[in-house]
Parts: sequence; C-alpha cells; structure tokens
Amino acid sequence: MTVYERRLQRLMANNVELPDFDDMQQVIEGIGNVSREVELVKLEIIKGEARAVREGISDMSLYIGGKQPPISFLEATVKKTGIENELLPLRERLAGLESSLEVLRKSYDLLRIRIEVWRSLQANERASVL
Repeated sequence: MTVYERRLQRLMANNVELPDFDDMQQVIEGIGNVSREVELVKLEIIKGEARAVREGISDMSLYIGGKQPPISFLEATVKKTGIENELLPLRERLAGLESSLEVLRKSYDLLRIRIEVWRSLQANERASVL
C-alpha cells in the first residue's frame, strides 16, 4: 500500500464533508470588508505622512542650526511616526487588519481544499462501485 493510498484511507475514514457554502460566503464577505478597511487605513496613513512632512518643514523645533531639515531626515523620522506619534496607532491597526485578512484568506483556501478533497473522495467512491 502506497503512502497516497494510506492517506486516502485516512481521509475516507474521517468522512470529509462538503463545507457549508454559507460559511464560504461569510468568509468571502469578511475578506471584502477587511480589505476595504485595510485600504482606508492605508489612505489615512498616507494623509498623515503628507501632513507630518508638511508640518515638519515648517516646524521651527525641527530646524537644525537654523536651517530647514532635509526631506530625507523628515522621511526617516516624522513620516514614520508623525509629529507627535499620531501615525503609530494607525500603523498598529493596519498590522492587525492585515493579519486578520491573511487569516480570512487562509480560511477560504482551506474551505476550497476541503471541497477538492470531498470531490476526490466522491469520485473514488463512484469508481470503486463500478
């Protein structure tokens, strides 16, 4: 008996069931909702970065030796965090949303794999009857 046959017997013994399509629809809607949230948070971060650089150019407390700070300095500092660290919570939220999105995508992939396994098992059962 090959490894494949043993795995197939184990799967058949576990009686793989077809996933509920309503569950799949909920996962798909969840992916859409979280994707939209990710894009909205990214947009807020982009707006915040632009605002932070703009304010950094005019903020006298950031001037070095009475001179305006270089853009490269602003991009490495205030663009990442904001003038008063206001971008950090948005970046944390984005990380959480992207993590949730990845979980939803993996859940959807798992449901699709379960369908393929179910289809294979059904085809094997039909073939064994013939």
